[in-house]
Parts: sequence; structure tokens; C-alpha cells
Amino acid sequence: MKHLKQSLLLLLLTLMLTLFIRCYEDKSLTTKPEPIEQPNDGLANSIIGEWGPEFRGFGWYILFRDNENYEERFSGEGCGGYKGKYSLENDYIKLKPNEKEDCINEERLKENLCKIQASPKSLYSDRKIVCGKSELYSVKDQKKDGTVLSIDSRKVIAVQPNVFFTKDIIYFREGPGVNFKSISCGVERVAYDIRMQTLPENTFLFVIARTPEKYKVNNKEDYWYYVKPNTGWHSSGCYQKLGWVFGAFIKPGAEE
Repeated sequence: MKHLKQSLLLLLLTLMLTLFIRCYEDKSLTTKPEPIEQPNDGLANSIIGEWGPEFRGFGWYILFRDNENYEERFSGEGCGGYKGKYSLENDYIKLKPNEKEDCINEERLKENLCKIQASPKSLYSDRKIVCGKSELYSVKDQKKDGTVLSIDSRKVIAVQPNVFFTKDIIYFREGPGVNFKSISCGVERVAYDIRMQTLPENTFLFVIARTPEKYKVNNKEDYWYYVKPNTGWHSSGCYQKLGWVFGAFIKPGAEE
């Protein structure tokens, strides 16, 4: 009797194991959940805001809004700008200009897939968006005030806010000191075709960084600032776009 019970129990266990194996191997009895598509919130949030040329020069700027709309405008002489829609495709942002826009950036019709990248070599911003050959930098990710940077192997300190104007006619130099050569510039409001060794009073300066220590020039003590002057859309610009001015001769201002 005892052996019979053991035999029946073993048979029952064998049947249960056989049934379990068949159910496991039978795909019709197993269900595979559909993958859930996760919204790309990280990418969507990271693109919101304005992107433009490094050091905020002339050219195209893109403003991404949080409703999948964007605007692209041109700073300088041109037709102004246009509006469009954007969508996220994996790690890319796809731009689609609205129909019947009069002022479309022609590059967007050819290269409308953009990708956000880090910009470790930039003195302006930590991130950029690359659309084909064009690179636009994140305005909200500008280098924070006090960030230590390097220019020509020289330690410098990032400056915020970064909009300044010249207080007088000043030299624009190749290095932080009076012994460095001055850089010649063409200035729109002075003459279209004449290059000058100085910057006129009230010239707009985009300040990038300053020296860590102060210097004394003509009994005035201040930092040397690494800047990009805006000499006007019609000007021939400066022979070297970036250079140094002495802090005692510039003043903070507001961008118009």
C-alpha cells in the first residue's frame, strides 16, 4: 500500500512537470508584452530656449518652444525669419518650416536634422546644436561667471553678464597688455572702407573672459578683458575677431 501511494505521487508529479514544460514551450500559451514607447522628455526639455552663433554675432538664431513650435530669425540685414514645427526622432531634432513662409533659411530645407552635442572647446557655451554644417550654441548654457577657462594656454576667468560698451576711443589688442599689437578694424559708423587701429566710443563688446589678476595702465588698475567687438553689419569687421581691451575703459550695458 505504501509503495502504491509513492508510485501515484511520483506519477502525479511527473504529469504536472510535463504539463508545465509543454505550456512553457508553447508560444501560444505565453504572452509577450508590447514595448512601451517612453517619451524623450530629457531631449525635449534640453532643447527649449534660444540657440545662436557663438558670442552672439550676426546670423541665424533658433528659438525652441515647449509646444513643438520653433522660430528662426536672422540677426543682420535680411528678411527677418520664419516659424515651423519640430519633432524628436531618436537623438535627433527634425525641423519642418511652415508652408507659405516668405523668409525661410534655405539651409533648413536641405539639412533639417539636428543633434545636440557638448562643446568643450567653446569659450561661450557648454552645448551646441549641429544642423548639417551649421552650429548654433545654447544661450542658457553660457559659461557661468567665474568659470576657469584657457585662451592660448593662458588662464582666464569667464565673465557674466557679458554685454559691455567702450567708454572712450580705445585700443583693441592681440594680448592682455600695452606691449601687444593693436588690431585694425573697419567700423560701420565711421567709414565703410577705412580700417582703424582703435575702437570708437560706445562700441558694443561681447565680453568672454578676463585675466585673473588686475594690471595698472595710466594709473588705472583693472583687468584685461577678452572680447568680441560688434563694429556693424556693413563694416569690414576686425582683422582678428577676438582680442583684448583694458577694463578701465569699458562699461557694462544692456543688449538692445
